[in-house]
Amino acid sequence: MFGLLVPGSQVPDHYHKERESVIIAISGEAIEVVDGKEFPFKAGHIFYISAGEKHMTLNRSQEDFRYLEFFTSPPVSADFVEVK
Repeated sequence: MFGLLVPGSQVPDHYHKERESVIIAISGEAIEVVDGKEFPFKAGHIFYISAGEKHMTLNRSQEDFRYLEFFTSPPVSADFVEVK
């Protein structure tokens, strides 16, 4: 899956019951928050997210952030649990 976060946008805090993800930053920079800890996420960086691990991506920069995400089944929409 290709992702694009424009400046000031985010993927909300969430987790997946069963699926694992590998997220690869293509261009720009963002912050990946995993279980409440912030990590810089720049082009060339790779994150592995385990099933059940809460995470979100924040674009606090002034440029677009582009990324690729690879994941195991089930499909994203069936396994996305937003944390409120």
